[in-house]
Amino acid sequence: MGGKVSIRHKPGTYNVYRNLSNTPWRALAEYVDNSLQSFENNLNAIRKVDGLSTKCIVEIIIEPDNQIVIRDNAGGISEKDFERAFEPAHRPADNSGLSEFGMGLKVASIWLADNYEVRTTTVGSQVLKSLEFKLKDVVENSMEELSVVEKAIDQDTHFTEILLTGLSRNAPTGNARQMVKIKSHLSSIYRQFIRNDRLELNVNGEVLHYQEPKILNSPLWNDPNGISCEWKKEINIDTPKYKVYGFIALLETMKQGDAGLSLFRRGRVIEGSHDEKYKHRLISGSPGSPRDKRIFGELELEGFEVSFEKGKFIGNNDFEALFQLIRNELSDARFPLIQQGERYRKVVVSTSEKSVKKIANTLKSSSGGRKIYTPISLPEIAPTFDSKPTPNSSNLDGGSWSYRDDDHEYVIKLEVTGIEGNEHLYQIIDSKKVDLYQTEITARLNLNHSFFKRKPSRMSDDSMEAIVRIVQSLIIAEIYGPTIGLKDQGVMRRLMNTILNS
Repeated sequence: MGGKVSIRHKPGTYNVYRNLSNTPWRALAEYVDNSLQSFENNLNAIRKVDGLSTKCIVEIIIEPDNQIVIRDNAGGISEKDFERAFEPAHRPADNSGLSEFGMGLKVASIWLADNYEVRTTTVGSQVLKSLEFKLKDVVENSMEELSVVEKAIDQDTHFTEILLTGLSRNAPTGNARQMVKIKSHLSSIYRQFIRNDRLELNVNGEVLHYQEPKILNSPLWNDPNGISCEWKKEINIDTPKYKVYGFIALLETMKQGDAGLSLFRRGRVIEGSHDEKYKHRLISGSPGSPRDKRIFGELELEGFEVSFEKGKFIGNNDFEALFQLIRNELSDARFPLIQQGERYRKVVVSTSEKSVKKIANTLKSSSGGRKIYTPISLPEIAPTFDSKPTPNSSNLDGGSWSYRDDDHEYVIKLEVTGIEGNEHLYQIIDSKKVDLYQTEITARLNLNHSFFKRKPSRMSDDSMEAIVRIVQSLIIAEIYGPTIGLKDQGVMRRLMNTILNS
């Protein structure tokens, strides 16, 4: 038993789909959209079978160079939707939800792979339907229909499973960094559904969770001894044509990856997921400014159109007027969030043991044996240094960094100390040539130095990263000095310490 469904399309259009500007997480999000919409459309029937507490579960399995599997426990593709589900640009009768353009499954599948197979059944139907799309066959034979295979199944069963094979160059490669990015973007895109316990999203065996940024709680920038408050402003703009609601807040700690806005439509992020936040000059200011690194927020937009791949809001002149209204609210003298974001500086007590431990842990976790390749050559003999140890109890592990030229590696092991009376911003404790290919350097960074005491904000995460990079460069330069005839390689360090202490 079975039948046929239309895939009527000009074959050349499939190449256009393959070359669309897209990302793996946005392509995978199309399947999640369909699952969520199917679950919502069939919620009552699903609850009768699975109970009132059931939620939509979507599992994505990525096997690089092999296949991608997407499966869910949603309501399946219904009989009335099945006829149009595989014909491009055939919109659903009700397009007010997440399944809107009638393009998602088809475009995403062709963007990711040459072949896709769909198996689906709806609760109460007693029929499992499956079909297979092979791009090569469809194009070569100018196919306009696909055969549908049907078989009997238990009436309480409900799911959709999609198998992608013949993966394209667009598909995830299995690179660990890329996989982290995919998971982070998907958890960010569907954070509202995850928060409300309406969705369980599982990628390669990991249930995704959204990490909520911490909001700044502090007094006004110009009244450091004043009353602290949470710097979060609720936004609610309602016009005859548009609605915008959500919040804008300040990050507890300035961080570029967390700063910026996430723009939602129908509960899911359109622009501004994970580390690709939306920035508007009226809100975030100039790139790199304090408020650019501290302001963040979530805004649900109604009345605006989006691109068919749901990657951006379509350009609209009303955006300018909208963000001007938001800026006006954020500049209100009674709660000047924009001014606070621009002018507030976190006070850090440099002599605090807790602060020293925090920074040491931050540096250690950010090092990760990071390798940065630099065009320098190896000294024949590594210089020696007078060791000036401080009590072990005051030294904390700040991680290690690795620098390499063509055939040699420099490993800098950084200790962090907050001991009183140490006049050096940094010291080189020891340097030894482990073998022909590696030199190991032990250095110490002093957080109780007057350089930090004069301006505690220098101990913020962003500032510390820059300072440590400079110190690392100075250390390498000092080790490298003898190869270019420098006789007193420590003179620069001693002069710098003298100047900084003056």
